[in-house]
Amino acid sequence: MAEGHGAASIYFLAQELRSRGKRVDMVVGGRDEEHVFKQIEGKRLSQTIAFATEDGSLGERGSPMDAVPEMAERSGAEVVYAAGSGAMLRRLAEFCRESHLPAQFAVEERMGCGLGLCFTCGVPVARKDGSGYDTLRACVEGPVFNPARVLWDVWMGERVPGGRELLETPPEGFPVVRSWPG
Repeated sequence: MAEGHGAASIYFLAQELRSRGKRVDMVVGGRDEEHVFKQIEGKRLSQTIAFATEDGSLGERGSPMDAVPEMAERSGAEVVYAAGSGAMLRRLAEFCRESHLPAQFAVEERMGCGLGLCFTCGVPVARKDGSGYDTLRACVEGPVFNPARVLWDVWMGERVPGGRELLETPPEGFPVVRSWPG
């Protein structure tokens, strides 16, 4: 699923998946028809595609998230890849959790320096052992994250539910990722 500018990265992924013989089904959306990224290219890359625009000028009226449940069921989705706004990704993460679908999301976050020095692109990601979280830099350790481990409430500036206290990793404690493990 892709929304707005995030569709560009999803189209590259779709091309790679198709070259490996994988089925690709897409949901693409934007504010209006002009803000939907390369519609014809999306049709070429996918087995099935659904469009959604806020004003209804292309496809269904509403959010791309509105089309996801039906598309996932109809296509027999085994994994979800997405790129878009934090709010949309948060809704999709909840759907993936409830549907027991593995997922990978490319986050859209401000990347002030693009080198990992300014820490403006930090995304709070829970540690595997549950002992807290690390603020990973989207420009260095991302921009793709497992949405099941992103602390959406912390990232969106809300209180952590249940009053859990999580300790943030200090900058000197950030892991160094030499290559993407997947």
